Amino acid sequence: MIHYGARAASCTTAGWNEYDACSKCGYSTYVEIPASGHNLIHHDGRAATCTERGWNAYDVCSNCGYTTYAEIPAAGHDLIHHDAQAATCTTAGWNEYDACSKCDYTTCVEIPALGHDLIHYDAKPATTEEFGWKAYDACTRCDYTTYEEIERLPSETAGTVALTARPGTRAPGMTFLLPVTASEVSGTGAEFTLTVDLSAVSLINVVRAEGVEATEEGGTLSVRVGRNIAEGETLLTLEIVVRNRLEAGDYQILSSDASVTYFGMMRTYDWGDVNMDGRISSRDAVLIQQYSVGLYELDDVALALADVYYDGRISSRDAVLIQQYAVHMPVTLGKE
Repeated sequence: MIHYGARAASCTTAGWNEYDACSKCGYSTYVEIPASGHNLIHHDGRAATCTERGWNAYDVCSNCGYTTYAEIPAAGHDLIHHDAQAATCTTAGWNEYDACSKCDYTTCVEIPALGHDLIHYDAKPATTEEFGWKAYDACTRCDYTTYEEIERLPSETAGTVALTARPGTRAPGMTFLLPVTASEVSGTGAEFTLTVDLSAVSLINVVRAEGVEATEEGGTLSVRVGRNIAEGETLLTLEIVVRNRLEAGDYQILSSDASVTYFGMMRTYDWGDVNMDGRISSRDAVLIQQYSVGLYELDDVALALADVYYDGRISSRDAVLIQQYAVHMPVTLGKE
């Protein structure tokens, strides 16, 4: 008998316990121990980056070190070249640089904004011949400046201006805006007066354009424009209300000592004279009824004349009141 020592089984090869075998007949106490197979542990993959290696998902045996690991080399940067950009007074710049399209690697070094290189200029007063300016600073490198121009002063003798104001047709009680416009201009600035006929209208408000001075007393506005005037420019806008009990007719509601082209003429009609033919009749009531059911359109003036009930809307009540008035019933049209 010959004695053999034991050999442990591995993951991939069989083993055995110690045994005896006869050298003459083949007798043996040999018993094989099967291979144990790998005890695998799984590991997730990791993508390679520009600067670090990666790997695919792999397994490793905890008993023998067997592995399916395969390394993925670092990819390296994919560089794009960028030209330099000079810094300005207000924006940063940079020298030429490279930047990777796949990661945030860059050789860019920012150059801070330079800030303005300011030179100070003294103020220059305006004259009647030349514009002036306030004291200001200007940058030598860019177009930044705090320059503000001062308009030429009006000459001692003010220029002249021709005015246009077109009130048109209005209804009793109607509020409207009346622009006073410079239709023709000569010289620098202008001085003139406007007179509002307060027996026909009430002056609620005066809106002045920039550089226009206007003081009002008893319906007379003293106006001074101390600057250049552009032709077609609106110098003043008057907010006006037509008096409620104003007889129908033509009124010069605005007059002026300036040269005028078409000025201040207003035509008014009586309450209820919806078709503005100078009389109040069943025709006016019919127009209101047609308007109430969408068969006829009325303009702003006609709508104001139609609201004889004075409740802010046009309805059959207004038509009835006009019909009563037309047959001489003792009714009042419009607001007292």
